[in-house]
Amino acid sequence: MSAAPKSRWGSLLSGAVAGLESRLDTILADDEQASAKARAADTATKQEAAEKLQVDQGGQTFSLLTGR
Repeated sequence: MSAAPKSRWGSLLSGAVAGLESRLDTILADDEQASAKARAADTATKQEAAEKLQVDQGGQTFSLLTGR
């Protein structure tokens, strides 16, 4: 008789662990996508800022970031 309850608990725990693993995979995938979007937005912002910092003086272009 004790074999049947153990089997049910084992099945219940296996299902719970599988559900938890699936949810964690989803959370991690969402986090990776958000991180990639943030990195892309950060790169675009830095490029725009660098373009704005360029100053045209007397036909020569100088960049305030590189000093050239």
